[in-house]
Amino acid sequence: MDLNESVKFEHWQNTKVVIHHNSDCPWTKGLDGVEMLLPVAHGEGRPLSLNGQAIYNIAATYGTYEGKTKYPVSPNGSHIAGVSNGLILGMMPHPERRVEKRQGGADGLIIFKNGIKAVK
Repeated sequence: MDLNESVKFEHWQNTKVVIHHNSDCPWTKGLDGVEMLLPVAHGEGRPLSLNGQAIYNIAATYGTYEGKTKYPVSPNGSHIAGVSNGLILGMMPHPERRVEKRQGGADGLIIFKNGIKAVK
């Protein structure tokens, strides 16, 4: 992980994120290709590769399904918005900050509903 390419803390209210369902991740099950607007707030955490090879299972990208890496589509300069190991989902955008209309929308709620469904 590295600093944002802008070398500053980025705080945006609406960032387009596209979900990728990979492997058996319960958080993204059935959401492949779903687009959502999520807030971001970070100054570091830009995923990097190891010797040019991705070391992650990509669970979400910025901008499009293929991912856009150029600022300002991506707040940190990476196309990767989220990763998963098949069980755990890690995202730099904040789906927890977008779970009800008074927060500006409920786009992130479906991720948590999937998690609840998985443990039932």
